[in-house]
Parts: sequence; C-alpha cells; structure tokens
Amino acid sequence: MIQLKIASLLIFTVLAGGCCSNVSKENENAGIIGNQGQQNPASIKENISIVTGVIEEIYLKTEIDYILKLKINKADESAGYPSIAVSGSSYLLAPNFRIDDGSMIDNDVNNGLKMLSKFKKGDKVKLEISFAYPQGWIIQKFLGTE
Repeated sequence: MIQLKIASLLIFTVLAGGCCSNVSKENENAGIIGNQGQQNPASIKENISIVTGVIEEIYLKTEIDYILKLKINKADESAGYPSIAVSGSSYLLAPNFRIDDGSMIDNDVNNGLKMLSKFKKGDKVKLEISFAYPQGWIIQKFLGTE
C-alpha cells in the first residue's frame, strides 16, 4: 500500500511538474516571439526646411487666407531637422498662423505671414516651411526677402 502511494505521488509530481513547466515555457516563448524584431520606436522629427524661392503665383482671398505657389531655388536643412523640400521644384504653400483660443495671436510670426500675403508674382522670399499630412506644405515663418 505504501508503494502504491509513493508511486502515485511520484507520477502525480512528474505530471504536475511537466504540465506547469510547459505552460511557463509557452508563456516565455510567446513573449520572445511577440517582441522579436521590435526596437524602441524612432523619435518623430518635424521636417523643417529653410528655402529661398520665387513666387510664381499667389491665390489670395484675404491677408490670412491665401496660398502661395513658390519655385524653390535653394533648400537648406535647419539644425537637427531633415529637409524634404527639393530645389528646382514648385510647391503650393499655406500659412500656419498661430492661434490661441480661436483667435489669432499678435506676434512676429503671424505679422510676417500677413506681410507675405502682400507680395507679388516674381518676388523672391526666404521661408521656413514644413510638410504635414493631410494639410500639405505649410509656411511656418517668413524669414525675409532675397
């Protein structure tokens, strides 16, 4: 009788130990497989370009509602930001006015963007632009004339 109890206890221990160890191995493997090939996500950088170009057209509704068609003569990267604007290409650009609580902020950036609406075809300008989906190309700052 004692031998039967020892044999039963031994069989139960082997089965229980094998069952539990398989479950923990499966969980370990699932974690490894689930994380395979993953790395820390890359940081997202804004794609700011400093460009100089010639205004080909300006589609003006008001001084704060316009689109500028600009042929880029030169595209530079600003410190730490990659440029995706290409020299020799034409882009449609919309101003990015700074707004707070539904009203436009009175600052140098917005004043420069308003001033840009008064330029004409053929004028040479220097701008800070970026691309945003789905808005498209955006004028971040008016930097002056060339």
